[in-house]
Amino acid sequence: GINTHVTIADGATVVLSGVNITRTGGNQWAGITCEGDATIILVGDNAVNGGALSPGISVPEGKTLTIQGGGSLSATGSGTAGIGGRRTVSCGNIVIEGGAITATGNDAAGIGTGNGLASCGNITIGAGITSLVASGTPCIGGKNNPTITIAPVLVSEGSLSGGTFTLTPATGYERWTRENGFSGAWDATDASGVHNVCRYAFGKPTGAITNPPLISISFENGQPVVHTPPLVNSEGYTFSILATDTLDGTGASATYPLNASGRTEIPASDKPARFFRLRAVEQ
Repeated sequence: GINTHVTIADGATVVLSGVNITRTGGNQWAGITCEGDATIILVGDNAVNGGALSPGISVPEGKTLTIQGGGSLSATGSGTAGIGGRRTVSCGNIVIEGGAITATGNDAAGIGTGNGLASCGNITIGAGITSLVASGTPCIGGKNNPTITIAPVLVSEGSLSGGTFTLTPATGYERWTRENGFSGAWDATDASGVHNVCRYAFGKPTGAITNPPLISISFENGQPVVHTPPLVNSEGYTFSILATDTLDGTGASATYPLNASGRTEIPASDKPARFFRLRAVEQ
């Protein structure tokens, strides 16, 4: 309700279900004040607004706020952060594991410090969120450049430094590539819906490949041998090696199932293939 505020005791877990907390006028209270470590579980749609010079949700320095659940949360600061610090007071760690989050700072971070004079703890945003929109200066962070960890499966738009920064979970093939820690400058889906994950040509992989490399080639007595991590038929995809004698995949070609051992032998030919693609077909 209007001109109410909530205090969460150290170590407590609170469920927000259809809550609307609004501070007005000169009432210098955060909408929600965490007195120590706290967990907030979101159910339904929730809105939390801070009073004068106060954040929507205040997180004390040296403590950790964890936000979970499948509901939504809109947290807005008044002259300070949406979630985090209170004006010149530094804030603790913020961990967001779920929910659809909108955090708006006023002359401050959407998530993080109250203003340029305060610092904040580490900020972690996990793969379980539905979406996140952070607005402010910066959108997420603080003057002390805290560690900001964002789950690899989340796709970002905008800049952390200011304006509006959004995160949404990747889906389909893009999510799979992010979960497995690789992507490449060459990463295309052909007309048949086959994902060409990466290619290996002239002794080196092309694109940004993980360490150890996603695909490598050795030649043993003139016979190509493709080496890969154990990616065979995992996560809903069937993998194969496409061997071609041209870089673009045209001309003579042959497809070989990826061996579960990570060692796929390509038969020698009169014109041994020099180009190899790791392909993924969604099941």
